[in-house]
Amino acid sequence: MSRGYVVLSALVVIAGCGSGRMGKIEEFPSPEVDASAIKRITVIADGSRRSDMQVTARARDRLTKAGVELVKRAGTWETDTQAVREICVQNPTATDNVDAVALVGWNRVTLHDCASGKIATNITGNYAGVDALVDRLLRYMGRTPPER
Repeated sequence: MSRGYVVLSALVVIAGCGSGRMGKIEEFPSPEVDASAIKRITVIADGSRRSDMQVTARARDRLTKAGVELVKRAGTWETDTQAVREICVQNPTATDNVDAVALVGWNRVTLHDCASGKIATNITGNYAGVDALVDRLLRYMGRTPPER
């Protein structure tokens, strides 16, 4: 085997590893959820690390700039399912009911619809960045993303 062939083979393998899913955004919207009905959301971190909180703060900022009405909910929950269930409870006399809960992580945004109890959309993007993920969420909700 020639040295040139080995180097060429190594370059092909390295190039293949760096392409593909890196930065690719995938969205899995539910056909059962009416995205246009989602007006008020709560945004929470999909983890408890400091970096999770920073990414979530950035997502909140971007959603606010796009005109989405955010409702703050403080708390700690054992699981994401428990958080969504507790936040989605509708109180007829409350002024802070929400239509959905967005769980934000560094590579994923999952929007849970409160009315149906289903995942409205799940957006993933390895290394795409939270801005790109939130922009995709905004388009799903029928909103125009703000300038970056």
